[in-house]
Amino acid sequence: MIYEHKNPKRNCELPPELSTPKAMKYWERLEEEGFVDSNHQLCPSTSRQQAWYIAELFAEKLELKNTKWKPFQMLWGINNLAQEKQHSQDTGQLPNRAKDIDKIFED
Repeated sequence: MIYEHKNPKRNCELPPELSTPKAMKYWERLEEEGFVDSNHQLCPSTSRQQAWYIAELFAEKLELKNTKWKPFQMLWGINNLAQEKQHSQDTGQLPNRAKDIDKIFED
């Protein structure tokens, strides 16, 4: 399932926890690989399954604990990323291009 943002041209300000120098390195890589645009919004071709996986790895790398999903859900205007992860675990399938996403978050 492809997720299309209701307003893909909106210019959203990044929350502080997602605008650190380390985070900006990941945003740049995500944009280069076509997962997000220059406003850090999901590209139309990025699925909800890919969105949860990106948010999961991003939060892990930035050591976000209590607010793991919230900054991404607010930024991207989508809900229930945790449920997307649960669905993936239930089916035992990672999202398409998971290996590409893994490479983005390699240090």
